Order: sequence, then C-alpha cells, then structure tokens
Amino acid sequence: MSRFRAAHALYGHRDTPYIYKECAAPLRFPLLRSSPPPSMPASLPTAALRTRLSSHLALCRFDALRDHLLALRNAEFRAASVVLAEANFWTSLSDEAFWSAFRTLCRADSRAFLGTLLKAAVGRRKRGGLQWTAPDFLGFCREDATAIDRRKMLEALLPLASTPEEAERLLGELWHREDGEKVRAAQLFRAATPPTYFLLFKNTAAL
Repeated sequence: MSRFRAAHALYGHRDTPYIYKECAAPLRFPLLRSSPPPSMPASLPTAALRTRLSSHLALCRFDALRDHLLALRNAEFRAASVVLAEANFWTSLSDEAFWSAFRTLCRADSRAFLGTLLKAAVGRRKRGGLQWTAPDFLGFCREDATAIDRRKMLEALLPLASTPEEAERLLGELWHREDGEKVRAAQLFRAATPPTYFLLFKNTAAL
C-alpha cells in the first residue's frame, strides 16, 4: 500500500490535500558522515634499529651510517631520525667525531639531516659543552653549508654561546658580510642572551 493510501484510510477525506502534500514529499534521512581515519602515529625506533645505527657509530663508520640511513624507507627513516636527534645517542663520540658524522650526513642531504642533528648538537652542548672548533664543523660552515643551512645553524647554536667572544666566533663562521648587517642584528636579537645583547648594543654604539 502506498503512503498516500495508508494515510487516507487513517485520516479520511477531510485532510486528504494536506496528507497528500506531506506524503508526496520524499523521505529524508540524516546523512551519516564517515569520520576521517585517525592519523598514523609516528614510527617509534625499535631496539633492532638502534642497534644497527649504534654499530656504525661504535666503529666511526660514518659513510656506512649515511648509506644505511639513505637506504631506509620513509617510516624507518623517520624512526631513525628520532634516534639521531637524541643527545644520548652520540655520547660515545668525541666532539671531533660528532662533527665528522654531522658533516658526512649533512653534506649528503642537509634538508634531511641538518635539523635532526642540530637537535642532537644542542642537547650535547647543554650536557657536555660541545665545542665549535673542530675541523669538520669549520669545514662544513665554510665549504658545504648553504645560506639556509647557516641561518638554521645560527638560530640553533647562537643562543648557546656562553660569552660574547664565543658568539662572535660563531658569527664569524656562519654569518657572511653579503648576508647584510640587518641579518646579523636579527640573529643577535633573536638569540636573546646576555652575550648576544652585548654584541648587539656594542655594534649599535659603534654606528
């Protein structure tokens, strides 16, 4: 039986026009929106992955570490990056060896490795006083780093300079005159530490 006839039999002729209007309307049901799939959590490093990466580190085989990392799939590479960003992962290395590994990886692909290794460098500096005088650190700054690399390094490392002299040396390696004095002043202001404020006001007074 149609919807109209069923309503007509129930309510009679008097309400037929109204009933017809209501019953002729198409049935409407609320749309059920499917919820978006939950985002996948970042891959966590496994013990096996840590062991493989540490084995290269223990033998200072930084070329092999680079090749191993570049051969990883995306999910594995993200998990490996979690390990590389940890200051504890690098504790077995001297400052010179750390900067050698840093240069080897960043020279291969600075976009993939620089930010991760700067996190490790900052953590290592805060814990053990990582120095910025190693040959591979200076070599990367002078020969390999792009303008973007140098800016990122200044943003990460300049706030950690403990004296104005140390901040000045770091600027000497990572700031180039062609970058402009405004860039230098902006980096000092952004670092916002007593040594960088000292240099900023010193330079302002000299103008």
